[in-house]
Amino acid sequence: MVFITATPIQTSRENLFQLLKLLDPNTFSRAEVFERQLDANRPVVRALNAIRRNPPDYDDARTELDMLRTNELTAPLAASPFVSSILERLDIDE
Repeated sequence: MVFITATPIQTSRENLFQLLKLLDPNTFSRAEVFERQLDANRPVVRALNAIRRNPPDYDDARTELDMLRTNELTAPLAASPFVSSILERLDIDE
């Protein structure tokens, strides 16, 4: 299934959930789980914003990525080689 739009999606969380449910009904089967997934993703977004600041705030980025360990949905991501490599690069040289 493909959705095509000429404009960015600017919709409520509920509408976004319904669109994602159309694409992948197994992964997005329950709205309350979707809300938990959004909450779990917040540290990733905040870490990215910290890195994009001018100048970048590497300490904030590290703190946010460390928070991934505290959520059951993101703990496996926090232990992944991908996140470990990001943390290593944040520690090398600011």
